[in-house]
Amino acid sequence: MRRLLLPLLALGWGVLVFGVMYGLGYDRGTGNPAVGDTLPWAVPAALPLLIGTFVANAVTGWRRYLRWTCAALLIAQAVFLFLFTWLKLLALPPFLGVCLLLWPKVNSPQLHWRQWLLNATLPLVCLGSLVWWQYFHFPLPSDAAMTAHFNAHRAEFEQLVKGYRDFRRYLPTAEDDREEKKINDLEDKLKREKKLAPEAQRTIDEARRQGLKKFGPSYRRRPDVTALMANIGAYDVAGAGRGGDWYPDHYSAKTIQTVKRYMDHWIPIEEQLTGSDRFDFIRREIPSLFEGTPPVRDNMAEVTQLTEVVLIQMGTLKQPYWVTRWRYSTFLFKGYYHFPQPPRVENGHVLVHDFLKSGEVELVPGLRVFDSLDSYPPDWQAGECVLKRIDEHWFIALCRSY
Repeated sequence: MRRLLLPLLALGWGVLVFGVMYGLGYDRGTGNPAVGDTLPWAVPAALPLLIGTFVANAVTGWRRYLRWTCAALLIAQAVFLFLFTWLKLLALPPFLGVCLLLWPKVNSPQLHWRQWLLNATLPLVCLGSLVWWQYFHFPLPSDAAMTAHFNAHRAEFEQLVKGYRDFRRYLPTAEDDREEKKINDLEDKLKREKKLAPEAQRTIDEARRQGLKKFGPSYRRRPDVTALMANIGAYDVAGAGRGGDWYPDHYSAKTIQTVKRYMDHWIPIEEQLTGSDRFDFIRREIPSLFEGTPPVRDNMAEVTQLTEVVLIQMGTLKQPYWVTRWRYSTFLFKGYYHFPQPPRVENGHVLVHDFLKSGEVELVPGLRVFDSLDSYPPDWQAGECVLKRIDEHWFIALCRSY
């Protein structure tokens, strides 16, 4: 029996290792690696199982020692994968191989091939189910469930995003900078003179802590925000980091030229805006951007809060609803995207501006938009989020991590 299962397991394990390393090679580079670069991982991984096929029933002599050697190599694989990688399920195939190699030999009469096939059915079904679960089953909430949850808590979602855009962190003053410099200079001086006693270090650390208190907690750590996020089942709210910046009347010629000037797209260095002139310019040219929000200081991050796409990830405050699958070897999750201005969607893409060196501006395809996110999207790249529209501003987002 085990002489039938071991080569099948070896084949499956080798193919699985090959697929995972092939996918990791794609995610880390510009394309899939050559087959010859991936086989050196797959062949050694499966080799103990292949060799074990010929010595599986050995109980004496050198064949017994070879069987134990194969089992030891498989144990090493399983322990490494379980302890030192996040793909812990990959430890299962070599562990099964160890069980097959070390399982006591059963003295039974020679079985007919039909009985062998019947005995192999359950392991093959289990292996097939595992492959289906990891490669074809879609593990994330359905669009219908995501939309229903959003509609049931829409007011809270709107409140969470508005709070994020209106939040203003404490900005250090010149006096804060001087105090920080005094603390650092004192610490350096005491170190040079070898007089930095434990009591002096504690005093310096406490002075630093008092300075940090002025900044207060981040937005998502404010008590009212954590309570709101817990109520709607959100793990995090932050700038999406992709999707671009969106301004009022986003696709108009005036806005395009204003954004080009503000962001210095292909503007000669000597003509670029600097300091407060940059912020005075954007306030003057697009005043509607700043309506209904607390005053924005001369700080690029605060302007970005008003223009960036906001991502809300679902989960508890301590654990996101991320899943992993061997098919992609990265984290997968569903959340919500909020665009501050309604994006135009054509031919399955959000249209975004491309500022060309020639001075022209083109509308080019941006994030992909689908009618359904209830299955894996085609040609899904590492780090990519794909969308499904809920309304003008809100989208369901299906994302892969890098």
